[in-house]
Amino acid sequence: MSIELDWNIDADKSRPRKLEEDATERRARRRALLRLFLSIAILMALAVLASYLISQRLKQVEMRLEQLLRDTVDAEVAALRIGDRATFLSIQRSATNDWLVTQENNFRAYQAQKVASDVQLTGRIAEVVIDGTRGRVQVEEIENGIPYLRTWYYWNYDEIRIPKDNGDVEVIPAGWYHVPPDYTFWGEAQVLQQERYTLRYQAMDELLAQQMAEKLDAWWEFACSTFDCATVPPMTVDIVAVPLPEVTWADNPEAWQMVVPSPYVTRARADLPFDVSLQIQSATLLANKLVDRAMNNLQPEYPADAYYLKSAVISWLVGQFVQIDTGAYLIDSVARNYGTEKIGQLLAVLQPGADISVTSVIVNAADLAQANLDWRDFLTWRLKTEDDLIARRDEANWLRLVATQTDAARSMAYARFDVALTAEEKVVGALVAGASADGLPQLEARVRVGANGIYREEIMFFVLINNVWLRAG
Repeated sequence: MSIELDWNIDADKSRPRKLEEDATERRARRRALLRLFLSIAILMALAVLASYLISQRLKQVEMRLEQLLRDTVDAEVAALRIGDRATFLSIQRSATNDWLVTQENNFRAYQAQKVASDVQLTGRIAEVVIDGTRGRVQVEEIENGIPYLRTWYYWNYDEIRIPKDNGDVEVIPAGWYHVPPDYTFWGEAQVLQQERYTLRYQAMDELLAQQMAEKLDAWWEFACSTFDCATVPPMTVDIVAVPLPEVTWADNPEAWQMVVPSPYVTRARADLPFDVSLQIQSATLLANKLVDRAMNNLQPEYPADAYYLKSAVISWLVGQFVQIDTGAYLIDSVARNYGTEKIGQLLAVLQPGADISVTSVIVNAADLAQANLDWRDFLTWRLKTEDDLIARRDEANWLRLVATQTDAARSMAYARFDVALTAEEKVVGALVAGASADGLPQLEARVRVGANGIYREEIMFFVLINNVWLRAG
């Protein structure tokens, strides 16, 4: 009996026992973990709160800086509006006096402009950008009902105390002052890549770039319906913050690199920075480039009709691009009646000394008098060229423009050649087709003649000989 009991006791001792954590210790451990989590949460909350308070403070500082800048602009516009020269100039500042001279001239120009045109200095601020101590502001003005934006630059100066010889101190207050343009303050570089062109610009010119891209898309689509674009290289357009007088090509004549000065350098239309003027400049450059390429860079010889035809095609292209009437009636009638591709074909066969008969091949008309073409601008050019050749006493070239098939026609022509010319403009208006007394196809032209706003109407005649229109009287 005792042996069995000892064995049971030993067995109980050798059996592993499950250790249980004391309840007090467990609660203490949980409280420690909770305190740790709460401490971390509080620290995080304090960090977030501190970050929020700092950001709010920075926003307040930024808002205060912006408001001070807006107040400065308001004061400057008010000084321009009421003609307060002293206040206006007190807001200007630079390291040299050149800027003060420039702004004094600008002040005078504004005062003169207020008298000469309907200009309103609204002072509405379209945009404010602050970068540290420098600021950029776009200010609205309205002229003849059209809103424009001026871009002004400012610097936030500290107070300056300048001792004087008499012991006094001149204090230049801290604050925002209008300073010379800073063209490095134009925003991040941007690139718009299209099939036919690459447009490069900075963020300041975002709206201009968008509007220009829309136009370029349409221009290239139309150009490629007129010319063979398969071998035309892609074009690069750089919008630059440089005070250039006009749109131009880059110095490399082989590169299709157009350089467009940002209108915000001077004054830009608020709603249409790519205004009609910039469109015409850009379209004219592109049209010239396309026409030169279509002609293999052959240059027409003045006064051959090829000289007119090239300039007329360029004028017509610009009109199509910008959607304005450029008076290129002959080329427009070829395009409308025979297809725009005929214009490209015309340039491809145009030789430097060609006369107007070359158009008969393009429109497949043995007799140009039977072709459905509008000759008004061509005959206007012929009249101007005739006057120019008479003034030069260039008889040989003049004879190429006039009808001399009969003695009467020759006598009439030389009667004009021998008379001293006046500086009168001649513009062909309505044309009436018919036949001359000797059976030649004839155009009777009503011509506006005059100068300095005083005009009269004269009747002049042109006859078709060998598919070339010649003046007959």
